[in-house]
Amino acid sequence: MQSGGQHFSKAGFSEGVRSIELEADHFAAGLLMPDFLVRKLIEESEVGLQGIRELAGSAEVSITAAAIRIAQCARFPICVIVSEGTAVRYAFRSESFKDLGENIYLPKGARLPRSSTTARFNALASNVAVGRQATGECRLRDWFDTDRNPALDEQVVGLGSYGFTLTVLSSDKLSVDFDPDEDDEDATLEESWKPKFARGR
Repeated sequence: MQSGGQHFSKAGFSEGVRSIELEADHFAAGLLMPDFLVRKLIEESEVGLQGIRELAGSAEVSITAAAIRIAQCARFPICVIVSEGTAVRYAFRSESFKDLGENIYLPKGARLPRSSTTARFNALASNVAVGRQATGECRLRDWFDTDRNPALDEQVVGLGSYGFTLTVLSSDKLSVDFDPDEDDEDATLEESWKPKFARGR
């Protein structure tokens, strides 16, 4: 499915083509979007689905690949979930999202929370097929069996005729600890990526 120059991923942990597509998303996420470039872009973007779309457009990758990479690189709490029907296919969490509470983990096959925006969205197949979007609010305990319960934004988009849905759990109200060593490391990586031209030729 095409939308604004992006292709929506078919990724899933199933056999065959969809499994290969997920591996391609992982490959694209790491190769085309190094950490320092991702962090630089998302620091200037909105937390959530909008930032994912901007990264996907800038890097010319699928929205799923961009979502995976943001979850891997973001300093702010964010969790991206791909679901099919009433079940979770897979999920990626930023390190700071894992720190929101105990047991922040969604296994493959976990049931979607019945009251979630995602469950209501997936109940209508056409929402997924035509790539509609929905936005709602949830609590951490709606999704995870954990000890804390902060409020989160829940953004949902259908990934097309393959039947998958991308959910983004995030919040711009949750604090993020600043790590100066991490910034120094990013600066070193950025310098190493700059073209080196031979002089005196």
